[in-house]
Amino acid sequence: MREAEGFAGGPAALDELAEEIAELEHRKRILVAQLARIPSESAIFRMVLLMGALGGMLHLCSSLAIFVVNRDLKRSWVVYYLLMAVEGAGLALLVFLPLRVGVLTPSAGGATSAESLNLLSIHAFAGLTGLFSKQALKKLGEIFSTVFGQIRAKDPASSDGD
Repeated sequence: MREAEGFAGGPAALDELAEEIAELEHRKRILVAQLARIPSESAIFRMVLLMGALGGMLHLCSSLAIFVVNRDLKRSWVVYYLLMAVEGAGLALLVFLPLRVGVLTPSAGGATSAESLNLLSIHAFAGLTGLFSKQALKKLGEIFSTVFGQIRAKDPASSDGD
């Protein structure tokens, strides 16, 4: 108590200060728990890769079953089937990155970038991209052609009046 008497506010002020410190510690624990639930960008990338690979595997299972049942499976297709999961994972990431950079940018509401994302829809979209990789590749080709246009090389041997 002797030390408390030297304090400007006395023992009552020390009790009040101790309560404020306890409240701040409580808020800190809540904030740390909330931050622990927000995935990092690398964790989101890993999950997109896994969901794309899962979609590729589902496509593999469906396609393989059809060809095995019809007794139409070719030995040369084995490598293709082995790479379907890799294709689905890579394609899911390639679809996710432009969306993440351009469409899924965080809002100005003060939320962190990962906190403002709808992770369930991202993971579902990644899985669907792996599952329908052929259609996704075709659509990406169309988008690329639209954004960058077709480059027409001018043939120096052609005589178009120049």
